[in-house]
Amino acid sequence: MSEEKLFGELPQALVEELLNKCETIGSTLISNFEQLRNFKEKIRSILKNDNILRNKASLKPQPIPTCCAVDGAYAVEKMLSNDIVAVTAVAIEGLTPPSENRYWGGPNYLTFVDTVNHDVNSLPRGIMMAMEIEIAYNAPHEVIMLDGSFSTPLIHMNQAINSMNLKNKDRPTVYIEDSFSKYLDRYIHIASSNRSDKAWIYLPKYTTKKEMKLKYEANWPFDYDDRAVLTQIMEPGEFVGPINIELPESPWHFSKTPGVSDKSKSTMLYHALNEISVIYYKPNLQTPSLRIEINKMAASNENIIAKVLNCIEFQCGFGGIFEPYPLYMADRMVKTLGSAMPAFRQTATLQIAKEYKGDISDVYFGMHGYRTENGRN
Repeated sequence: MSEEKLFGELPQALVEELLNKCETIGSTLISNFEQLRNFKEKIRSILKNDNILRNKASLKPQPIPTCCAVDGAYAVEKMLSNDIVAVTAVAIEGLTPPSENRYWGGPNYLTFVDTVNHDVNSLPRGIMMAMEIEIAYNAPHEVIMLDGSFSTPLIHMNQAINSMNLKNKDRPTVYIEDSFSKYLDRYIHIASSNRSDKAWIYLPKYTTKKEMKLKYEANWPFDYDDRAVLTQIMEPGEFVGPINIELPESPWHFSKTPGVSDKSKSTMLYHALNEISVIYYKPNLQTPSLRIEINKMAASNENIIAKVLNCIEFQCGFGGIFEPYPLYMADRMVKTLGSAMPAFRQTATLQIAKEYKGDISDVYFGMHGYRTENGRN
């Protein structure tokens, strides 16, 4: 990549000053890495003595389960008049042993697209969460992987509900109102399932959780989060946990529950989220430690844990991909939604131009982006 493309239109003096400051960053990181290296054996010894750090080989052998991964995305094309919002959730089947049949002929998905007012706020996230939960609930696989944390659907849906304009019954508002009851039932089922033939797990890519640091604070190096430290100290095939999830400072809650009169359902969900457990697993040398969130029943059953770890190990055999293969593919697919938004706008613009009876300039300005678009990347 050329220097011009690398730094864009930043002033040269600014770039030089930033590069000079990177030397200070390097010195700080070297100090952090050295401290972590010095703590490595001590932490390993403590975790082994407490029987928290174990090898997967200590568990009863389990067959490789069938699996899929679910991820979602939303994109907003901002225009002078209304905005166009598109939401999708996609499920991708994992790699299967030669003896296994696939359940789906291709990606399983749900979509939503509509024009909305500028105050759409967090509604698309709520729709995305409802779609992800629906696909995960109906998936026929033994292990269903989802991106994020068990608490992510509650947080995003709660934000969406808070931003709903109940006076303006646009499609996003109606979608959430109509689907919330089923969404809550499915969410509760996933978070508190007692099924031994099926496990729903969440694998966040980015996490700041520190359950292990809180438990072993006296021996934990500086303020690194759990995943950063365990990636350095764990050997391939080792796992840590299960341990109880770090609870929030304030209790879980939905500000409102549209279409749900039974408040006990929400209470059931909050109780299940408080009992989620965490496992860290390093499947191989080229993969960092993975944070796996799993519900209470599955965490108490070592056969299910072995099945989940087998699944992840089988799906993490690709150098350079730091997560299970189907989760990586689902993420790649949904993240391309944003690049398709201009095509949606152009299609809608052509339809309007054909049928609109007024001045065509109304269409030009109304369907134009809210900023200058020349030279847009």
